[in-house]
Amino acid sequence: MSAIAGIVSLSGKPIDASLIERLTLSMTARGPDRRQTWQTERVALGHCLLRTTPEALHEEQPMASNDCQLRIVFDGRLDNRSELFRELRARNVAIRDETDPALVLAAYSLWGEKVPERLLGDFAFAIWDGRENKVFCARDHIGNRPCYYVQTADFLAFASEDATLLDVPGVSAAPNDPMVASAYVFGLWRAMTEYSWLQDVRVLMPGRSVTAHLPSGRVAWTTYWAPSTGSMANYSSVEEAMEAFRAVFFEAVRGRLRSNGPPAALLSGGMDSASIAATLCEFQNEGDIGPIHAYSAVHDRPESCVESQKILTLAAVCSDVHHRQSVPSYAGEVDFDAFFSFMYDKSHPVELSVSLVALMCLMAQQNGHRVLMHGASADCCSELGENYAEHYVGRLSLPELWRECQQASAHHSYVRGRPAATLMAAAIIRRLLPTQQRLLWQRGKRHLQPDPITTTPINELLATDIGARQRLAALLAANPGAAPFSFASQRRTAIFPLGIVHGLEAYERVAGRAGVEMRDPYADRRVVEFFLALPPELLVRQGWTKYLVRRTFANQLPDNVVWSSDKTHVGRWVFDRMLQPALLRMRAAGAPALDAFGRYFNPLQTELVRSLLSGALPPDKLTELSRRTFAADWIPLALWAAQLQARHKTETVRYGS
Repeated sequence: MSAIAGIVSLSGKPIDASLIERLTLSMTARGPDRRQTWQTERVALGHCLLRTTPEALHEEQPMASNDCQLRIVFDGRLDNRSELFRELRARNVAIRDETDPALVLAAYSLWGEKVPERLLGDFAFAIWDGRENKVFCARDHIGNRPCYYVQTADFLAFASEDATLLDVPGVSAAPNDPMVASAYVFGLWRAMTEYSWLQDVRVLMPGRSVTAHLPSGRVAWTTYWAPSTGSMANYSSVEEAMEAFRAVFFEAVRGRLRSNGPPAALLSGGMDSASIAATLCEFQNEGDIGPIHAYSAVHDRPESCVESQKILTLAAVCSDVHHRQSVPSYAGEVDFDAFFSFMYDKSHPVELSVSLVALMCLMAQQNGHRVLMHGASADCCSELGENYAEHYVGRLSLPELWRECQQASAHHSYVRGRPAATLMAAAIIRRLLPTQQRLLWQRGKRHLQPDPITTTPINELLATDIGARQRLAALLAANPGAAPFSFASQRRTAIFPLGIVHGLEAYERVAGRAGVEMRDPYADRRVVEFFLALPPELLVRQGWTKYLVRRTFANQLPDNVVWSSDKTHVGRWVFDRMLQPALLRMRAAGAPALDAFGRYFNPLQTELVRSLLSGALPPDKLTELSRRTFAADWIPLALWAAQLQARHKTETVRYGS
């Protein structure tokens, strides 16, 4: 992972020579090996390099074409290098060197703005085209590499981090309050797909590109890829589907092995990381790779934690070197004080939710690993949610449907323990009721459900301020739940862009601060497209989520990993020691942080934090969930908002006392 930045003057106003330097300097952690910029009067490009592939050892960016008419800044890794080299050489296209940015630059000289369609891998890049006097910027199909932008009357600017763009003239440092609220109000996040946590900063969505034309200043946006709306794949047997999945998944993992050192991977107790570890073992058995390093957090008393037991079992089978951090004691390779400072020195509302990932990134950094594999996107790709039984209505007889619901009650990760009769009745109603009756049923359910705002910790005055109820109503009107059920449509919505993009953003943010590159085989375009076309009975069967993945690796992994639906996560213990030092940070931040807390959270939560800060309420009097919530979500949000407020230099809006 590296970092890119760029500024294009849309109005003709000259770019301050120091601006691109400031943008790249703020992202040095993402690319500590080399930082360099290039600019003209109206275009500036900057790059921070993290050398993670053999070719990158000789890489210099911003990179110019042989005739100096094109320049590129590139963050990413290409997986179809051989194919690109073959085609470009067949057409006698000059390629400057063997690096990925040189390949993209040569491909652009041939295919122009169609070039992202020809690329396979993780990337975000920008090219200054001096021949046509324009800047072209694109992000990969799935969103594995971040890219944020702002557009003002004078500038179009982009960067790998959203906060970097606060240095651009005319960009506000105010938080994006609807985005903040979406983290706590269920469903609201569906209206915020292209928004960042900052008021003026937007996300260049996956599969999208943007071109800024000079001297006109015209900006054009293009969607070059979207999930397929084609028909489902037709496999003659589960075994045939397993072979198809194995082929595409192995290629996705293989592409992510190209690095400067031995492979390293996060190892939890679930199927996602286990499937990656098992695949690495196969490559090792074939002599393709060396020792496998695994990174895990394990409970201090592993015998009391199901996931910890699974992690230790997996590590013994699938790794050569197991790097462990014990929690909540933090005994291991990373000192607690160093970890706490890493998380809180630049507090951000999304980072603390992935503290476990940040801990693993710090461990990798200390051991010299610059690349970590993970499987976070599998939760979006390879399973169905709690309403999956409706896919079987009309496909199974009633006795078979009943047995499926019984098995879901026993095994399904999200509905385990729910009565089978309830699952079956809900599935039949959702699937078979005529449109009008389905509408009445949906309205009746909503009428009986509690208010979506008052049941959250969000300050109701803020919710009114940002029109939260109106936003939710608009989402409901756009999708009232009365239309005939569409399996393909539901899958596309769950996978892309909502699920994967939001998850990868959080991982990228903490990994970038540690100078570590995260690679997820489940976020490979080929893997995503494979699962989008997969019939529902291969996603969940006999109550088991990720059914096809479980079956594919059943002979390679321990049964207590493959056939387990336990969702207990070691991450819940990561925060146990954080609340007390978090309160000290909050107290040191003073009134601005408390004002920010009161702006976002309701009076009950605000009074609780006041009591905690004053010592009137000892932290151990809170429930375990409340301690974790304060330390992981609420206090970091208040500190972040207070920091932005200081930069914004305006008064905080206060709601209540």
